[in-house]
Amino acid sequence: MFRDILLCLLAGYFFGGLSGGHITGKLYHTDVREHGSGNLGATNVLRVLGKKAGALTLFIDLGKVILPILLVRYVLFPEFQPFSNESQLMVLYLALGTVIGHNFPLGLEFHGGKGVACMGATMLMFDWRLALVGIVSFCLIVAVTKYVSVASMVESLWFLSWVIFFTDADLHMILVTAAFPILVIFMHRTNIRRLLKGTENKIGQKKREE
Repeated sequence: MFRDILLCLLAGYFFGGLSGGHITGKLYHTDVREHGSGNLGATNVLRVLGKKAGALTLFIDLGKVILPILLVRYVLFPEFQPFSNESQLMVLYLALGTVIGHNFPLGLEFHGGKGVACMGATMLMFDWRLALVGIVSFCLIVAVTKYVSVASMVESLWFLSWVIFFTDADLHMILVTAAFPILVIFMHRTNIRRLLKGTENKIGQKKREE
């Protein structure tokens, strides 16, 4: 089991390091790290380079989670029934590695994104009903508050809540899932400070240079 977990974490970290924001920036001849918040996530790319670039970044960041999860579920661990607790646990470890690689990519001096899109892809692959409720609630929160950061943190807690209350997950699976909101909230620590000060940027508002 330890070997399988390590394999998933390392494979996830590798895929996570394939930064959609960096790849898109290369196509647009722009280093996104030098603009806006300096973050390589889809939200900052959207603000810096526009809707098409933001959509491309999101597509890449979703894909680098979805494709490896399919490999884990149907190729690497054929002994586990798809969507069994054993299979889901490996999926969570792979996705966790991807989020860590996305947030702290070795090839980009550990300067990446915030892992929200990667977490969203994980939710979709974990259970489509979880993702459906997550997408609807995310859009509602953004529509009401205009804060993507708030919606992102709420969705990370929704992920954990789903695993606790709507699955037969054991303590191991719950603890691994808990790592996602911990990482998302940690990566949004500056947003939290701005929210408390009332200076957080709202969606549609021009990003302040930091």
